[in-house]
Amino acid sequence: MAEREEPPLSSHELLQCPVCGELLRAEGEHLYTFCHYCETALKLARGRSGRPMASPAAVRLPTEEEELRRAYEQSWNELASLLREREELRHRAERAKSVHETRWDRWLAGAGTIAAVLFLIVAAYRGDEAFILAAVAAYLLGRGAFYVIRGIAETRKETVARQYRPQLEELARRTRELEVHMEELEERLAMAAGYQDEG
Repeated sequence: MAEREEPPLSSHELLQCPVCGELLRAEGEHLYTFCHYCETALKLARGRSGRPMASPAAVRLPTEEEELRRAYEQSWNELASLLREREELRHRAERAKSVHETRWDRWLAGAGTIAAVLFLIVAAYRGDEAFILAAVAAYLLGRGAFYVIRGIAETRKETVARQYRPQLEELARRTRELEVHMEELEERLAMAAGYQDEG
């Protein structure tokens, strides 16, 4: 004996959500529907009396708040990854710049100052003005070497900084976009939580 096929639910038939009691409208031949009040996934069928009935589906659909929280957690993980990447890149840039650090500028400046003092002592002892000129020359040479070497080192460090700057700026841009997106998610989460509290 062939099984009797149940007639499809017509769209004008109403039924109640078994979870919250909200009125639902049948959706034609669809076997599942969604309660917009309590956000429960429902399976549709006809009872023994022939009237439509709904029962909670085996798989619960995620609520809007759950989806927002999942999106927020994903964004937070991405933000943490970006921050780690930016920090590592900054450390690499600093290490690359430290290669060009030097103390020769200070050593040469110090040597010129010491030589100038010695020449002045000799000039005072001998009364020879030539040693005074030598003292001035030693001091100027030391200071000149200081600025030249320091200028070369700073130029090389700036070259390294220019190499890393585009990557750091791109990471900063992506970080800011993600922060704005997370702020929007936080606002939507607050609204969704407020709606659920009212419910």
